[in-house]
Amino acid sequence: MDHSIKPVTGAKLIWANTTVVPEGEAGRFVGDDEKYNAIAARVMKKHGIATDDLFTLTKGFAGKYSTKAGDVHYTSAGYERIAVQVAATIEKSLTKNTEP
Repeated sequence: MDHSIKPVTGAKLIWANTTVVPEGEAGRFVGDDEKYNAIAARVMKKHGIATDDLFTLTKGFAGKYSTKAGDVHYTSAGYERIAVQVAATIEKSLTKNTEP
């Protein structure tokens, strides 16, 4: 049985891994973010799906762009930083598809 991931539309898939879970986030556990990302990354690699590494980006925020201490949500500036990376990742993928 073929379990590969193939979009019916011919779309190119890009997986964005989860952002950092900070210390003190209610209902979440520090370190789970890395565990979930590692498991999902193996699946994505197996199927040749590109990754947008939002975890590493947000790890560099060190609370600077959190709406409050111990919160997984970001300020407008934080979401803007994330959006810049997401757009660049998509743009890079589109460029790869149009090169001869």
